[in-house]
Amino acid sequence: MTESASSSDVDMEKNQFSHSSVKTTALSTSQVKQARS
Repeated sequence: MTESASSSDVDMEKNQFSHSSVKTTALSTSQVKQARS
């Protein structure tokens, strides 16, 4: 019971982290495009 709960918590943290990193990558990419043009 505890194991499944903790593992799901880790999965949620991983998903949040990957989602935020994807957002950051998209932001930096758009900034680079604007700077180049």
